[in-house]
Amino acid sequence: MRRINARIRTGRGYGIALTATLPMGSQTKPLVVLCHGLGIDSQKPLLVSIRTELLNASYGVVQFDFAGHGKSGGGIQQRLVGTFIRDLDTVVHWLAIRSISNQEGIVVIGYSIGALTALIYAGLKPKRLRAVALIGCNASSKEKFKELQARGKIRFERTYWVIGRTKVARPFWTQRNHYEPRLYAGAIRIPTLLICGAKDVTNPVRESRLLYQWIKAPKQLAVIPGSDHYFTSTGSQLRTAHVIHAWLHRVL
Repeated sequence: MRRINARIRTGRGYGIALTATLPMGSQTKPLVVLCHGLGIDSQKPLLVSIRTELLNASYGVVQFDFAGHGKSGGGIQQRLVGTFIRDLDTVVHWLAIRSISNQEGIVVIGYSIGALTALIYAGLKPKRLRAVALIGCNASSKEKFKELQARGKIRFERTYWVIGRTKVARPFWTQRNHYEPRLYAGAIRIPTLLICGAKDVTNPVRESRLLYQWIKAPKQLAVIPGSDHYFTSTGSQLRTAHVIHAWLHRVL
């Protein structure tokens, strides 16, 4: 394996920290890009499990941190869905112009808000991807805001929102409501895998089922028994990684 560590200049006032781990020799499988969730980074145990499984299967894997997360630049004010979409596009473009991605193309795997980002990106630019996997993805915008507000999971401070324990930019929800998942799900034209924990309370199974209904491309839905939204158990992480590997082997 060879590893490439980089910091991509975005022109948006911050850099994106990225690590690509690639098999030696010619690449005969798509490159996999992982997108993390809100308030965490690319080293979340679930993503590490997926990375390990796919590296062992000779896939190249790219991990990066969204703006305001991990080792990337930016702060709370860059924590916006629109910014995350641009970050993913910047990474995909950077991989292409440096010939790190090959003729086999790119697969994007996203978790939580990373899944929402991947969903929207796949709907906007399907020709840039071979396939997309969405783990614990949300299926609503305004309804999600109302639900979290009713559960006491969000509050507004003077200059930012707090979602759970994570601070996000002041215009987060205004912008978030602009990106209605249904509009982008219907535009996806590439193989899509939906994964959800059976005990996910944040984005319950019913939301993945809605997305499955709206997506018209080849698709698969996998529900991980006993898992919550955070895939906290090692067993749920490994099972998710196995499901993704098997799906990639089948559809590509």
